[in-house]
Amino acid sequence: MKLTDYANEIKTLLYSFLIYLNIQQDVAIILIVLIFTDMFVGAIKSVSLSTMQFNITVFWQGLIKKSILLIIVMVLALTAKGLGFDDFKLMVSTVIKIMILNECISIFNSCRSILDKKQHKSSDFISKLIEIIGKYLLFYVEKLFGILDNDNFKNK
Repeated sequence: MKLTDYANEIKTLLYSFLIYLNIQQDVAIILIVLIFTDMFVGAIKSVSLSTMQFNITVFWQGLIKKSILLIIVMVLALTAKGLGFDDFKLMVSTVIKIMILNECISIFNSCRSILDKKQHKSSDFISKLIEIIGKYLLFYVEKLFGILDNDNFKNK
């Protein structure tokens, strides 16, 4: 049996997961399509520019970086579900929308590079986003420790 034999089951599992985490299916599909479009256009850019060479390692590193961010989004959604924090649900939606914008910017810059025959780089919004998410999570951990450290708990 091949992986393609399980395509419907995999799709059902993915959609069920998105529904459980309250992530809009259309938005998730758009993000995934944009990620692969960005990778495809980026590969064309690297082949079409004389100053660049296609590097399979860089190609896979980009996919891994985007996959890690998707894992972070899933972890945030699971955290929101587990702790009942409505703020996290907003953050999950916001992170996904920022990722969509980032992919669009990257695709546009790759197209500009192909047309202009010179390199146009995008800012590294993904690393900035991961840093902001880390600060956000630390804020909630400190908030929870503040509740546990409250004088009401010490006196009881």
